[in-house]
Amino acid sequence: MDRIRIVHKPRDKKVVLFVGNLSVYKGVLDVLKAVKIVHNESKVDVELRVIGGGNLERSLRNYVKSTNMNYVKIIGKIPHNKVLEEYARADVAVLPFKRPEPFGRVIVEAMAAGVPVVSYAVGAVPEIITHGETGVLVKLNNVEMLAKLIKSLLEDEKLRKTIGERARKVATDRYNPKKVAKDIITVYEDVLCEK
Repeated sequence: MDRIRIVHKPRDKKVVLFVGNLSVYKGVLDVLKAVKIVHNESKVDVELRVIGGGNLERSLRNYVKSTNMNYVKIIGKIPHNKVLEEYARADVAVLPFKRPEPFGRVIVEAMAAGVPVVSYAVGAVPEIITHGETGVLVKLNNVEMLAKLIKSLLEDEKLRKTIGERARKVATDRYNPKKVAKDIITVYEDVLCEK
């Protein structure tokens, strides 16, 4: 977690970041819809950066081009060190998994970079994010609320910074590789001692 640095620089645009497989179940289509609402309704200039590859990549590129969504940049799949740079560039990460997953690595990476995360409250996500404190949770498939909360975070720098700082602390404390390794060893030792 300590390899992710916070390097937020002042700029004209607020950056919304999606990182993940470009497939329906990762929620990338909901991110596009939500950011379109934000773009149309917000007083901030927004850019959506989409990182990842997958079965929707070509159709996403075509859709963005055909609808003149010039505020959307489909970056595609990039090396992990470049993904870490994208977190440092982001103001908000939107990672709305549409089906339960046992763990959200990209959520923890964004949090470790001090980036507030907006996500659907499914699977393990509510175990990682405390709503309103270390990120923001939305009911599954509620694109309008997704947009509303993205807009709120982009327009309120103090809120964005506060949530980002809390998220970074939780990610680095709870998901530090040394701590995780120690916790796993403890579990194995407990199991072995029971036999």
